[in-house]
Amino acid sequence: MKRFSKITTAILLCLCLVTLSSCESLLRGSSRKNGFIIESQQQTLIFRAISDSTCIVRGGDCKQSGKIVIPDSVACLNKTFRVVAIDKKAFANSANLRTLVFTDNANLTIKQEAFANCQNLKDLKLPNKSRVNIEDGAFKNCLSIKELDLGGGNSISIQQDAFKNCLSLVEVKADNGVITIGKKAFAYCHKLKTVRISNSNVTILEEAFLGCENLTSKVFTKCKTNLPAEKPKGKESKASNTTPSTRKTGLTPMPTLKK
Repeated sequence: MKRFSKITTAILLCLCLVTLSSCESLLRGSSRKNGFIIESQQQTLIFRAISDSTCIVRGGDCKQSGKIVIPDSVACLNKTFRVVAIDKKAFANSANLRTLVFTDNANLTIKQEAFANCQNLKDLKLPNKSRVNIEDGAFKNCLSIKELDLGGGNSISIQQDAFKNCLSLVEVKADNGVITIGKKAFAYCHKLKTVRISNSNVTILEEAFLGCENLTSKVFTKCKTNLPAEKPKGKESKASNTTPSTRKTGLTPMPTLKK
């Protein structure tokens, strides 16, 4: 029994040394493959340092909690790293993920398809007073998100297909920010009804809301807007829902969904 205990202790010691060695080489930047893991009862997150003071999230597991909280910084071997990005496909296809929370972060990039196909993700909280770049397809096919709050005081860029096919999405809102909504960013969000943005500088590219046939209200209150020009009506075009108050409210024309 004592011999077994000694063997177990030796194995644990070796594992600790391996982990420390990995962290040390990571801190020196000698190997891009090395990373470190931070684990709690609620979640496990895997990080990789990209400099002496910054790191990215490479993936993780929400365990039974169904919740992932992305911190603004993490510590390893008495050194603090600022979290600057979520890696490509880091949490893609995570069936257990239901809640995603970003703590306030000065500069954050959510890379391509980082959370794509997380079909049970329902609650999404983006940071406030931050610079956020949401890359192509970052949240596409997240079928359970009903409301998207882009936060307050953010400079946020939503790139192509970022929220494409979010079939339960009903409302998008934001306040006091600089917001760019890219081409097809919300394409085919069939239940989307309202986009409500206030006190912001807003740029919307063409086809940002392609196929959102139920989108009847785009309200930009006290906003400076740069919106796509209305295209001439063709033979296949349906009657526009735009009213004479378009210029006052900042409404954009509804694109025609081709079947």
